Amino acid sequence: MSVQENTERVVAQLGSALDWGSRGRRFKSCQPDRQSPGWKHPGLFRIYKANNIKVQQMSTHNTQPESHQTHTGSHRAVGYAPVPEPGHHAHPLKGILLCLLAVVLWGAMYPVADHLAHTVNMFHATLIRYGTVALILAAMLYRAEGKKAFHLEGHGVNLWLLGSAGFGGFGLTALTALSYTSSTNISLMMATMPAISAVIAGIATRTLPPRYTMAAIVIAFAGVSLVLTNGDYTHLISSQDALGVALALFAAICWVLYTRGSSSYEHWSTLRFSALTTLLSVPSIAAATLIATAVGYIQPPGLQDILGGWFELGYLIIFAGLLAVIWWNEGNKIIGPVNGTLFVNLEPVTTFVVVACMTATLPSVPAVLGSLLVIAGLVMNNLYVRRELKDAEQAESKA
Repeated sequence: MSVQENTERVVAQLGSALDWGSRGRRFKSCQPDRQSPGWKHPGLFRIYKANNIKVQQMSTHNTQPESHQTHTGSHRAVGYAPVPEPGHHAHPLKGILLCLLAVVLWGAMYPVADHLAHTVNMFHATLIRYGTVALILAAMLYRAEGKKAFHLEGHGVNLWLLGSAGFGGFGLTALTALSYTSSTNISLMMATMPAISAVIAGIATRTLPPRYTMAAIVIAFAGVSLVLTNGDYTHLISSQDALGVALALFAAICWVLYTRGSSSYEHWSTLRFSALTTLLSVPSIAAATLIATAVGYIQPPGLQDILGGWFELGYLIIFAGLLAVIWWNEGNKIIGPVNGTLFVNLEPVTTFVVVACMTATLPSVPAVLGSLLVIAGLVMNNLYVRRELKDAEQAESKA
C-alpha cells in the first residue's frame, strides 16, 4: 500500500471514530482534499494530539522521526488540517481575560443601544453594525490569510446558521427587546446563558457538567438577581414585559448555540471563523430588516438620524461588535464554551454599573452583595478548572 493510500485510510478511520467535534459522526471533510496545497506539498502535516491521542498526519513525500515532528498540543481536526496556528498552549488566564473584556464591552452595550433607539431602530442599527463589522473582518482576514481563507470547505450552511443565530438572532432580538422591557430584565435573561449552555452540553454529551460548574452557575445567577432586583423580587416581571423577556431569552439561546458551534472550528483561526460567520449573517439580518420594513413594523431612519448616532453606532461596531466578538471567540477556544458562558453573569452587573454612573446613584447593599456572589461563583469555577488542568498535566507527564 502506498504512503498516500495509507494516509487516507488512517485519517478516514480516525475521523469517523474519534470525537473531533462531531460526536462520532463522520464529516464529509474527513476525506482528504487532493486539491489542497497540503496534499501536493510535503511538510505541511505533522504529529499532534486530538483529545490526548497522538495522530500522525503523514506527508505524501516524506516521513520524519517523531523526535523531529512538531507537537502542537490539543487540537480538534477535521480531515486534512494545516499545521495549527501558535497559541493552542495559551494559558487559561488569557482566555479568562478575553472573555471578561468581551462581556464588559457587551454590558455597556444596552444603555448605549437604548439611547440610540430613540432615533435609529434596532433592525437598521444591527444591519449597519454587523455589515460594517463584516467588511472590517473580511479585510483583516484577507490581509492575514489570503483568499484561500474564504473557502467554506463544505461548511457554508452550518456557518450561515451559526452566524444567523449569533449575530442575527441575538443581535436583533436582544436589542429589539428594549422596546418592550427594561434593560434590567434583558440583562437577567442574558445571565441564564451559563445554565442554557450547561443544559445543551448535557444533551449533546449525555453527561451532566461537573458539580462545581453547576454550583458556580447557581451562585452567580443568585448574585445577578440580587444586583438587578435590589433584593425585591415582587415587581421583577409584569405582564407587559412578557414579550420583551421572551425575546431576550430567545437571544440568549441563540448566542449559546453560536458559542458552542464555534468549538467545531478550533482548527480554524479565530479571525477566520469570526469573519465568515459575520459575513454570512448579513443577508439574514438584511432580509429580516426588509420584512420588518415591508409590514410596517419599523420605519427606515434618515441619513441625519444615522449621522446623529455616530457615537452610539461607533461603540456598537468597534467595541461591542469587532473587538468583543474576536475576544469572545478566542477566549472560548482557550477555556471552552461552558466555562466561557459563565462570564456572561458579569454582563448585567456591568450594565447596572454603567446605568448607576449615568444616573449618579450609589449601589445598594443587595447590589454589592450580589456582585460579590457573581465574582465568587466565577472564581470558584476557575479554581476548580485550573486544578483539574494541573492534575491532567501531571497524569499525562507520569504516563
